[in-house]
Amino acid sequence: MLLNQSPALPCDFRQLPAAALEPLVIGTSDALADRLLADFCASANVNSVNKVAVSLARGDDDALQQQLDRELPTSLAIGVRTWRDADCVLLAPAEVERLGAATQPVDLWLAAVDVVATDPTALRVLMPDFATPTDDLPRDRIERLPALGPTVAPRNARGSQEALQRLARAATRSATSRPDALAVEAGLLLMHDWLHESHATSQQVEHAGRHCSADYWHAIMHRREPDYSNAKYWFRNVGVHPIFPELARTAERLFAAASTPAASDWLSRLVKNGDWQPFAFVDLCQATARDAGALLALLARQVQWAEMRLLLRQSWQDATATT
Repeated sequence: MLLNQSPALPCDFRQLPAAALEPLVIGTSDALADRLLADFCASANVNSVNKVAVSLARGDDDALQQQLDRELPTSLAIGVRTWRDADCVLLAPAEVERLGAATQPVDLWLAAVDVVATDPTALRVLMPDFATPTDDLPRDRIERLPALGPTVAPRNARGSQEALQRLARAATRSATSRPDALAVEAGLLLMHDWLHESHATSQQVEHAGRHCSADYWHAIMHRREPDYSNAKYWFRNVGVHPIFPELARTAERLFAAASTPAASDWLSRLVKNGDWQPFAFVDLCQATARDAGALLALLARQVQWAEMRLLLRQSWQDATATT
């Protein structure tokens, strides 16, 4: 079996401590794999799980990421989390045997997409108890978040357009709101830098949905394009959105921790009386567009990533709401 995930893996899976159990562990760190497997077996009916994907935090995920891992359906959770940060993946022996027949390198992310798009209940993301969230992300992690401006190509080759669309559609099979289901799809595409494709999707349902979330994704797309005046136009259509309060709290936490006069000045514009100001954030993105490595740009990038994840969760909740 060829895995482009971890070139140092042993070829004989019987060497792994999970060989006698239902899932097999494939990981870059034997110690982490052992500990994760112990946590998994202690907390789940291991024999009832056919296929399990585990994304293991390295200790530098923020609290929102771990919350989404618990709340979102797996098809969205694996779309938000980039698996290059994962240490382990658990697969059933039959799945390992199927993948082992491949003569080309196997991308486990795409294999998981194939599984969950067929049966959304067959795969789930687990978080070990020892993963401690932090808002102090290292610079290299921040620089790998979606950029504030346009990108030439998808930043993550695993996030192919077709795979992302399959994940979104798997998560919204029981959708009660088509506009919000398309908002989920537009969101996943935009989070992986498919700006044109996201734009085409959000345009199908303009001014529609429970909270006009497709219009919100439309606004973010133009903010990144960049077409700042057009972004503000779509934010006017959105109005006050349910994610604004939590987004304001996130910005307050990040900018206050920066402890610089410039950060304090921008925070006073971004949050007024506890209310998030989306037009001011467009202005910040424009002001930092030419210096992606500056502190303000890095802060804005983290706020945008929180904004995207909160909006994806809201889009999915609105798409599947029963009332």
